Amino acid sequence: MQIINQTIYQENPYHSLLYRALGGRYSARRGTVDDAILSLQRKQGNLLHIHWEEHPLRKCSTGAEAAVVADYLIARLSYFRKLGGRIIWTVHNIEPHEGEFRDQFLRYRKALAGLADHVHVHNLAAIEVLASQTDIDRSRIVYIPHPSYIGAYEDTEQTVQPHAQPDEKKALFFGMLRRYKGLDLLFRAVPEPQKLEPGLQIAIHGKTVPGDPFAEELQTYSAIEGYDIHAERVEDPDVPGLMRSARCIVIPYEKFLTSGVALLGLTYGVPVVAPNISQMRELFPPTCQRLLFEPGDATSLAEKIREAVTLTSDEFDEINELNRKRAWYLRPERISTILGTFYDKMKG
Repeated sequence: MQIINQTIYQENPYHSLLYRALGGRYSARRGTVDDAILSLQRKQGNLLHIHWEEHPLRKCSTGAEAAVVADYLIARLSYFRKLGGRIIWTVHNIEPHEGEFRDQFLRYRKALAGLADHVHVHNLAAIEVLASQTDIDRSRIVYIPHPSYIGAYEDTEQTVQPHAQPDEKKALFFGMLRRYKGLDLLFRAVPEPQKLEPGLQIAIHGKTVPGDPFAEELQTYSAIEGYDIHAERVEDPDVPGLMRSARCIVIPYEKFLTSGVALLGLTYGVPVVAPNISQMRELFPPTCQRLLFEPGDATSLAEKIREAVTLTSDEFDEINELNRKRAWYLRPERISTILGTFYDKMKG
């Protein structure tokens, strides 16, 4: 049975992980609520799974246009429900990534909270966010954690093996290079890597958005000793090697619910420097939480980066093992199976 999914990001393996254990029963098809209505009318399926609900609004040019799009989506979702369609909505973010059309986004989110048969959250923090933004009926919330990336970029047998400790004091920032990812905080925390810790290298790998002025600003840091900036997409086969080359992964984000990069670090056992917030404490084993910094505090972030790249051999190995065990618990096959059981109950 095909399940219409709005939205699917083609460069993100998230959906392939979610559906990994469901071959032959369920498959994700990228589409809109209109596609879901057509699928229902043709008796091909009655499930619509909504992800990253800000995506349709992001394409708008003005607030007025975003309001029209939000109205249209709400009306069509209501019609889909009246026809007998079932909606599951996965909550990924606190707000739109770039903060675009926030009022329209929140209005649409409030409507979704009432229209969705079930609201899927990856962590407990998302429940409190929803409660502050909507009149969500908590009995309709379903908790299914974000899967790890075991088997996403290489064979499972390769991923689960411990890897040799890297010799370099490399702290890795990985992912889309946008201002909202907290890079300003990272640069404030570590204006000169060599002065924070001799031999420290901060490697920044990820794609920029064409026309984004931040892309040009980012390149000014390339001239600073200790910064190694690669503003281009990392191809999938290169991801495992890049992860294993780092003494730690740095996640300086300031406003987020779920981080795929945190799950990626967990998957490869790499120590992760991230904000000390509930969803990160929920994700990482207690011993590994020593590397969580005070949110928004540049001094605290700098201290944790230094601590991470100077871990003793035994400390690194302990964190590596604990992270990999946690990643195995969150392996895609297990999470996918849970989701499939939930779909079974929903389709009716």
